[in-house]
Amino acid sequence: LVLRYLYRLSLIKVPSIMRYSHTSLWAMYIIIQSATGYKVCRLLSNGSLSLMSLCTTDIILATSKGIDGFALNVGSDSWEPARVADAYSAAAASGTGFKLFLSFDMSSLPCASPSDIQLVQTYLKTYAQHPNQYKVNNQTFISTFAGEACTFGASTVNQGWINAVKTNVSDTYFVPSFFIDPATFSSYTVIDGAFNVSSSLLWCA
Repeated sequence: LVLRYLYRLSLIKVPSIMRYSHTSLWAMYIIIQSATGYKVCRLLSNGSLSLMSLCTTDIILATSKGIDGFALNVGSDSWEPARVADAYSAAAASGTGFKLFLSFDMSSLPCASPSDIQLVQTYLKTYAQHPNQYKVNNQTFISTFAGEACTFGASTVNQGWINAVKTNVSDTYFVPSFFIDPATFSSYTVIDGAFNVSSSLLWCA
């Protein structure tokens, strides 16, 4: 699996989407290359706007431009679970087979205590079987922004993430954005791949 993280949509030759945006909405785009071809996803973060109609409109437009899915950047604000629910409902209502996956923003979410696992796993258990959840090898695809210092109360970062995303949940395909030396990736048995938001070409398993 190869991920390319794109800061400008013009790189994927659908510039009309660049001009289509909403207040309080920011986005980055990801191309996922797999054996079945390319998928294009947008990393979507939104504030207090109601996302049901917003996402439905975005999904229909995105689908018309060959975009396959959105990555949802999830933090700790109280409005976010409802906005995530809106996005999944909109994807289902679109009837397009549009895919979504969660990208946990660990610059916002707490991750020092075992109790911090609960929020992560609540999201995973809620959406793992959703028909619009993006999967790789029938595993729930999830990502992060940062998280390289998260232990969730375990003795190591690796064990902490195992406890958070590989224990007591459906199978996950974990592709975080850890800000670490790529030479150390192999020491993290929990990860199935990795991407770096500061780079246009990313390593994955």
